[in-house]
Amino acid sequence: MKISKFTEICINVLILLCETEKKSNIDEINSRLNVSRNHLAKSINFLGKNGWIATKRGKSGGVIITKKGMNLEIKDLIRETNNIQENSFYSKEISNLFASAQDNFIEFFSNITIYEGSKYNSPKKNDDLDLYST
Repeated sequence: MKISKFTEICINVLILLCETEKKSNIDEINSRLNVSRNHLAKSINFLGKNGWIATKRGKSGGVIITKKGMNLEIKDLIRETNNIQENSFYSKEISNLFASAQDNFIEFFSNITIYEGSKYNSPKKNDDLDLYST
């Protein structure tokens, strides 16, 4: 299953804000995520409207993650942001299989909060992953 770019940006913004634990501005976030400024602004607006981040405009403004955002389960964010459409060209049986796989994918993120996701240790270099070993 592929998540939307919007979902990916929202997850990354929340995790980044959780890691920094301080107020950040859009330029700082954008330099870390390297995404379209318009997409980032849309994501930040959405996250703020849902109370997952607090935003403040102006010279001393910025964004910071809220407790609600830290405690948000990643599966809930995926369900809220990822518009998954059914493909009508598949048979009903195949569509049901895809729907079940999609539910299992999303359910994998049950009980994993944004805070917990920000603490996940992944390899820092590609050298740490030996994908082609025999």
